[in-house]
Amino acid sequence: MFYPTFGKTISMTKQRSRRILMIRPTTFRKNEETAVNNAFQQDVSDSSDVLSRAQAEFDNLVEVLEKNLIDVTVVSSIKEEDTPDALFPNNWLSFHDNGHVVIYPMFAENRRRERREEIIDQVSDNSYKPKNRLIDLTPYEDKALFLEGTGSMVLDRVHQICYAAISPRSHQEVLDVWGERLGYKIVSFKSHYNSHSDDLIYHTNVMMSIGTTWAAICVESIRDLVSCEKILDALMNSNKEIIDLSYEEIYGFGGNILEIENQRGESIIVMSETAFNTLKVDTKTKLSRHGKIVFAPIPTIEKLGGGSVRCMIAELF
Repeated sequence: MFYPTFGKTISMTKQRSRRILMIRPTTFRKNEETAVNNAFQQDVSDSSDVLSRAQAEFDNLVEVLEKNLIDVTVVSSIKEEDTPDALFPNNWLSFHDNGHVVIYPMFAENRRRERREEIIDQVSDNSYKPKNRLIDLTPYEDKALFLEGTGSMVLDRVHQICYAAISPRSHQEVLDVWGERLGYKIVSFKSHYNSHSDDLIYHTNVMMSIGTTWAAICVESIRDLVSCEKILDALMNSNKEIIDLSYEEIYGFGGNILEIENQRGESIIVMSETAFNTLKVDTKTKLSRHGKIVFAPIPTIEKLGGGSVRCMIAELF
């Protein structure tokens, strides 16, 4: 059981983390419970050995990150729990540089089994006692209200602004509570899968990413002009270079990217090979001005899981 604490936090000052957490899968398949509202999930032509393929992709990604001097903590999922999406830990917990840890309410029941207190104990810095700084939002599941971590929210940690696309996985009521507890301004909006559909994009982090000096966002997915102007104004006022992503780019997971700081203090922008190959030359040129682009192939994970590299990483502060 998780025990929440109360009170506002101090200002967060660093955008990118120097340590990350990744969960190695011991079970993996297309999650039938999440496929109902994740249009990025697909079937694969060869369904044999999907676990071993996903594990190989995971291990290779970790190797690529470590070769670029990124500090990666790897924890294995528990096979007996049957958690096909356990390799996406950023949806159930987030860490913050003042020591707070937030535990989130999840849409899919089989994803709720991913939450493990011992993981928090394992990765927490000895300089503070995280159990005294937990914020537990999981009771909102009883009201069918959800907020799936840094999948639902894209954070400007320096300016304490949370950008969130409302969806069946991201509810305003929980967002407002999160913002009050963490001291963030909430900028919420609706983002659509395409120009002809009323279906809402399931997670903000597939259509938007924020770095220290840049923000990549699929502007055309936001139909409401007032919301769009509010978002762009907030980004410009935060001194971000705005990089506009097309639908084609986000469907290739070009929005599901993350800036990390390596052990040399360098900015590394991580993404999948699919994302790298899908992003336009101009987009990659703009991103490369802000950091080194690093990528790895994870096609099995992307197709069946419906998430990419950013979803696989929980930032540790």
